[in-house]
Amino acid sequence: MKYIVKVDIGSKQKYIFSSNRLKEIIGASEIIKYVTENLGKQVLKRMGKNEDYYTGNNKGNVFFQAGGNAMYIFDTKDEAKRFNEIFSKFVIKYFDGLELLMVIKEFDIEKKKIVDLYDEIENILTIKKGNKKNQFKRIGYGLSKICESTRKPAGYLYKDSDNKNKVVSKESNDKLSFYNYIYKDAMYYDEEKKIKYTIDIDKSQNEIEKDKIKSFETEFELESNFRFTEKLNSTAGENNEGSYIGITCIDGNGMGKKFNSFNEKYKTVKQEDIFKSNINYINEFRKLTIEVDDSYKRAFNETLKELVRNYENYYKNINYDDKDKIVPIRPIILAGDDITFVSNGKIAIEITRIFTEKITNVKVKFGDNQYNLTTSAGIAIVKKNHPFSRAIKLAGSLEKNSKKKLKSMKSIIEKEGIKGQKDASFIDWEINRGDTLDDISIIRNKNLVAKPCILVARPYIIVPKKDGKSQNVFNINDKDQYEILGKIINYNFGNFYAVLNGINEFDAKSNLKSFFRTMNSQEVDADLFYLKYNLKNKIKGDINPYILKQVLYDAIDVMDLYTYVKGEE
Repeated sequence: MKYIVKVDIGSKQKYIFSSNRLKEIIGASEIIKYVTENLGKQVLKRMGKNEDYYTGNNKGNVFFQAGGNAMYIFDTKDEAKRFNEIFSKFVIKYFDGLELLMVIKEFDIEKKKIVDLYDEIENILTIKKGNKKNQFKRIGYGLSKICESTRKPAGYLYKDSDNKNKVVSKESNDKLSFYNYIYKDAMYYDEEKKIKYTIDIDKSQNEIEKDKIKSFETEFELESNFRFTEKLNSTAGENNEGSYIGITCIDGNGMGKKFNSFNEKYKTVKQEDIFKSNINYINEFRKLTIEVDDSYKRAFNETLKELVRNYENYYKNINYDDKDKIVPIRPIILAGDDITFVSNGKIAIEITRIFTEKITNVKVKFGDNQYNLTTSAGIAIVKKNHPFSRAIKLAGSLEKNSKKKLKSMKSIIEKEGIKGQKDASFIDWEINRGDTLDDISIIRNKNLVAKPCILVARPYIIVPKKDGKSQNVFNINDKDQYEILGKIINYNFGNFYAVLNGINEFDAKSNLKSFFRTMNSQEVDADLFYLKYNLKNKIKGDINPYILKQVLYDAIDVMDLYTYVKGEE
């Protein structure tokens, strides 16, 4: 009999994005990364256990660890509970506000199929997340200042970038302290009191091993003296209220189905072969999850390299300094297919497109089937002083909108028996120029007066390349196919590019702005304007007239906040 311990973190985005201080956000993301990828091994070492992966023939206590997920295996329940206790105490002591979830599950690895184990643990975690104790609790008595970030009592002094002391809560202080510990070569989490991070077992205190902590910056070494920044003003590119940042949320499409494809051959196993099958599953599943995680990180790294190589083409347009060498992006979450990053608002869509194209063309074999790693992305482009908590909510709803379109596309294709590409990536975005609304369905319908109609063409499709060439998900010149799919599949990103390039060459930009305003009011006025200025013939390329107006709307809306990485294409 074995005992499996699963470590999970709840409400990640709420924990990370409670602040508008980028350094605090980075500290929070590094805490989650450390807890799910590093802390477990350090606790095992202090317990005298084995830090190796379990293979069935060894004493390894690491069952699984990749993509922000961690599981550990023990011979006895007491060992599992001891691990749980030490691990939890460390998190409670040093990382206030982090929602740690841990499950201990008994498992007979010789008699029960491991595929069932994962489902059982996930069900337990789902119940735990839904039945949180003490959801409502007193956090203060009105006698202390309130932290701007967490709205908790503020009792810790922190010196910000302009050397002014600010009073923050323990949660904010913990995030900032861990950031300094990771990135500022600090020896202590509390430099003033010389207090170190220690794993406490009985009466002994053991310092954590800093050299084994792998931060985002060490994972992605930038070329040519480029660097990441921890300052929001530097990311936005201008030190004024009119500058924008972009928050991008990306999630893999159909990952559950893809992993189920891998699980299939392990579901029907003879009783005498269960142990052998389980060990094989552990090893192969570990390799697969690492391959997926590495694929996403490789795509992100390639995106960074493209930003560095083409810096001369865009840095002036986003108000950066040639001498400062700051990349206009900062990774926040990189956990398998779960990606979140902050970037300069003028280049946010372009960065997301580059990453999406790279990851979409990656193929990975799940069991007997090979799939492209398609994604759904949502980009919230907001003013730099916009609350992060609201911006991340908007980006998340845009990501869900992309997934909704993919689901609709697949449903129609299967129902109508249409041949061709059945999977694709989608990108959706919204520019918030000071609006208080965060509900995407309300935002996109609030200006409709004449009659309900589709105002935007978003989200846009990025389809895996075939023989190195871009392709459409369906034949845009086939009227029958368009009538079936046109309302579901709006258009691919390449056509948006063609329209954007066309309006950039347009002489009278003010006329385009007028067209934009008429689309927000009366559909009839928009149609007349569209005909009067012969907009269709001013756009190069094979652009479908059925949807050109909506694509124009999107392009005009974003043209002042869109910068090409490689120069105008």
